[in-house]
Amino acid sequence: MMRSAGLLPLLVLACSGEPPVAEPSTQAPPRSEVAAEVGETQILVRDVMERMRRDGLGARDATSRLVDEELAVQEARRRGILGHGELAWAREQAQVQKLLEVEVESAVREEDVSPAQIAGEYRKAEALTADHVLVRLDEGATDSQVSRARELASKIQHAALEVADEAAFAALAARFSTPELAATHEELGEFVRDGTYVDELVDEALKLHRPGEISNAFRTSFGWHVVRLRSRRNLFGPSAEEARPRIVQAIVIRLRRARFEELVARLTKRARISVDGDVLSRIAEP
Repeated sequence: MMRSAGLLPLLVLACSGEPPVAEPSTQAPPRSEVAAEVGETQILVRDVMERMRRDGLGARDATSRLVDEELAVQEARRRGILGHGELAWAREQAQVQKLLEVEVESAVREEDVSPAQIAGEYRKAEALTADHVLVRLDEGATDSQVSRARELASKIQHAALEVADEAAFAALAARFSTPELAATHEELGEFVRDGTYVDELVDEALKLHRPGEISNAFRTSFGWHVVRLRSRRNLFGPSAEEARPRIVQAIVIRLRRARFEELVARLTKRARISVDGDVLSRIAEP
């Protein structure tokens, strides 16, 4: 079975060239050099700065990643997968990777991805470019205002069916605006169903297939919209079957990431973790 390379940034212990944190020592470092503690293990400022440099992270993200790694090391020790200091770091890397394989990789396998999951992932990868005219409504709009806005949007929709190009469609906003109801034009650029735009807008846009096609007038929390499609493509390519290996890989990466985050959340609940925000604030960003 092919491994999903995209999971490696999550399982950072498997590809680290050196231990992310030092073992507890008899000579405690100054508190000003301790960024965080996970149980009895200290994460030092120098560890955080090295991870910032290596991965291009901010201080807090680098510290969070180091904490997650240390949680995995301690869990491996708790289960008896590795010892407490007698093993070389290279050995610890391999053993922690074994823990993660048991908890993450073996729980989400490529061969277990179903045709329905593949079809759903392919549908989610529909990328559209469009623009729209919006008749904006305030949050507390009255029924009368909503009705007038709907009527205005309907007029814009019917007028849009008669225009030939993007410029003419954009001009409809100024043409139909009134002192009481402002219509505005906006280019939406390329978007997918990722939360950038409200679901109602994406749902209506996905009903369009031909460049220049106009949507029915529809309402969202912002007001009444009319959308004009510019282009449509699938990020995976023209065929789900042709893109099947990449789609499966994307699903596995996402599910393994969620599984890894669940593991970290479970370990965090029973761990004693402290992060010194004052120390982190003094670390220069990369």
